[in-house]
Amino acid sequence: MNHPVPLALIALFALTSCHTLAIGAATTTTAVAMEERTFGEAVDDGAIYIEINHYFVQADIVDLVPNVNIIIRQGRVMLTGQVDKPETATIAVREAWKAKGVKEVINEIITTPYAGVIDRANDEIIEKNLEARLTITKGVNILNYSVDVVNKTAFLLGYVATEQELNNVLSVARTTKGVRRVISHLRLPHQVPGALDNPANDGRAAWE
Repeated sequence: MNHPVPLALIALFALTSCHTLAIGAATTTTAVAMEERTFGEAVDDGAIYIEINHYFVQADIVDLVPNVNIIIRQGRVMLTGQVDKPETATIAVREAWKAKGVKEVINEIITTPYAGVIDRANDEIIEKNLEARLTITKGVNILNYSVDVVNKTAFLLGYVATEQELNNVLSVARTTKGVRRVISHLRLPHQVPGALDNPANDGRAAWE
C-alpha cells in the first residue's frame, strides 16, 4: 500500500462484505468479540480487502471494480459477481493473490452479459432475507461467515463450530425464497478445505 491505513478503518472493512460497513469503533469491537476470529485476524482481513481493492483499481479493467465482490474470512478470499469477459475473472484472481496474507483465493465469478439494476436489486433482497433468517436461527452464529447472492446463487464463506451448525446454515440457505442454488465454502475450525463437504476434496460444495 502506498499510504498507511488507520487501524480503526481496517477493522471496519474486516467486519463487512463489500455491501455494508459497520459504524463506530465500539460496534466493531463488540462484533469481533462475538466472532470466532480474533481482533488481529479481523484486522488482517481488513488489510487484505483494502490491498486487493487497490490492485483492482490499478488493473484498470472496466468491469472489475464495480462488478467483482471481495469477501474475506481469516485470509480466505472469495471473489463473486458477474463480469462480461472471462479474462476479467482471471485478472481478479491474479490480483487477489498479490495481497499479503492471502491463504486461498476462491473464484466464484460468473461470466455473463451485464446484469441489470433490477436483477442486482433482487439479489440484494434475497441476500438480506437470507441473512435475516440466519440471524434468528437457533444454533447459528452468522457473525462467523459471510453471505453473498449473485444471480440467485447464495455463496457462503467462513467457519462453523459444528457439523450441526453447518447443516442448519445450509438448510436455511436452500429454503430461502428466491435462492436457486447454494455454494458453500464453510469450514469447521482448522479443517482442511474440502474434507467435510465435498468428496472430490476441491473445497466447494453445491446444492441446486
